[in-house]
Amino acid sequence: DYGLPWTNATDPLFGVPQLNSYVNRAHQELAKAALLYRKTVTANLPIASSGVSTVNVDTTAWEVDKEKVRVLSGTEWIKMRLGDEDAVLHSMGPIENTDSGDPDRFWFRTTATAGSHLQLILWPGATAAVTNGVRYDCWIFPPDMSLDADEPVYGPEANHDALIPFICLRMAIAEKQRGRPDADVQGWKMR
Repeated sequence: DYGLPWTNATDPLFGVPQLNSYVNRAHQELAKAALLYRKTVTANLPIASSGVSTVNVDTTAWEVDKEKVRVLSGTEWIKMRLGDEDAVLHSMGPIENTDSGDPDRFWFRTTATAGSHLQLILWPGATAAVTNGVRYDCWIFPPDMSLDADEPVYGPEANHDALIPFICLRMAIAEKQRGRPDADVQGWKMR
């Protein structure tokens, strides 16, 4: 599809490790563009600290469905409302002074900490910790493929060729960066 001559020999420009990285990057780009991989995550609801309960979002998630965040209150799941931290601060004063209770709003916070790059901030913070007390849906990145037998897990299998333009785009960008003036970056972007 890319236009290179067929051979079983290792390609000097696109070796196996490099092609694997292109395939995995393309798989991630397609997963984001087509919302391919969605999962429901259940996490522990921690007791309030400084007025909020903080939950680390799954590290494979690239986006949380804001309509599908809920907390367990007794035996019932309660849908959370997306809130705005600044609006809460403006109307309620310092969050640290908020009484604990059942959280009913959430917002996101990013961090510079590995393993907790994105956090759900639940307000007001929970009065007590609840095991498996938070549930949210998110879109996740697929696992990397590295073996010849690996294949994407989205289906049906006939749609797996949707990855090809994404992979070829990566190849064209690499060739353009290495000085090939006619590398068809624009053509592969359009496809």
